[in-house]
Amino acid sequence: MPKPPQKKMPVTRAWLMLATAAFFSTFILFFSTLAFTLPLIAGAGTKAVVDSTLGSTAGTVVGGATVVGVGLLEWGTAGAGAAAVETAGDAAASAIDTVAWGLFYIWFMLAGIELIGGSKETKRLVTSAVSFVVGFIPILNIIPALFIGVAVIVWQTRKEDTEAELKYQAALASAQQQEHRYSFAPAFAAQTV
Repeated sequence: MPKPPQKKMPVTRAWLMLATAAFFSTFILFFSTLAFTLPLIAGAGTKAVVDSTLGSTAGTVVGGATVVGVGLLEWGTAGAGAAAVETAGDAAASAIDTVAWGLFYIWFMLAGIELIGGSKETKRLVTSAVSFVVGFIPILNIIPALFIGVAVIVWQTRKEDTEAELKYQAALASAQQQEHRYSFAPAFAAQTV
């Protein structure tokens, strides 16, 4: 009898990987658009502090003024402030992309999913490499390349698991046919004479 194949990508692992990739992709998006999100964060933080001490109306006014002020400071310096913030954000996004792909590489290896080797592994390697490089290119790094790359590898692995299961079922059916064909138990053996 053939042995049943072990799934490399069960449903639970697939969903966990996709959720983790979405989590990291959200942070990459946040940092790659830091020139736009920083004023909002500064305003929200200021509003929270002022709300707790002076009340909600004062917090709203001060928070709104902070958003406008930080935005003007970024863009009013002939774009130098925004460029500096964006550069810092892109560096942080690239660092997160590197850490995330390192984590996924280890996770894939622990699951028995290799990225380097035969033709299947080459497809996975190209997918992860393209996704990794896109994470380093400013403006393009707002694309959730990490999530897309992980999703493609998960899909490929799930497809391979399904193909292995179908081959196993076919081999099992063939083995059962062979076993039935060579069964010499006469039908009348159970009858007493």
